[in-house]
Amino acid sequence: MSPARMEKAEAAVRAALAFHEAWNRGDAGVLEELLHPECVLETAFPAPAGERFDGKAAVLEYWRRQLLGEGRPLRTVKEIYGMGNRAVLHWQLKPSSPDFTPSPLRGVDLIKVQMGLIIEIISYCKG
Repeated sequence: MSPARMEKAEAAVRAALAFHEAWNRGDAGVLEELLHPECVLETAFPAPAGERFDGKAAVLEYWRRQLLGEGRPLRTVKEIYGMGNRAVLHWQLKPSSPDFTPSPLRGVDLIKVQMGLIIEIISYCKG
């Protein structure tokens, strides 16, 4: 792999890990800094097709409502790797509430980075 391609892959992995860490802390400010203005999020829920959010403002609003509230589940990174300007993050959710089902939930995020910012996240999961 050329040094330029390796640098892109490393940037994608760094952005994906920073996203994961900010998500676990509930740090909306860092999440906002990581997102490209034209970011797209395709969620895994509700099954079977999930939802799509276009643009930084819509993605941030979704995270504020769904993921940054009280009792949110925490993510554990099981594996991560980069290819070009993409990262694949294999995760597991650990519930912080006994009411959270299914438990544990496992999945992957396919993350695309452009100019050092996350421009696309497509999530898939299984119970």
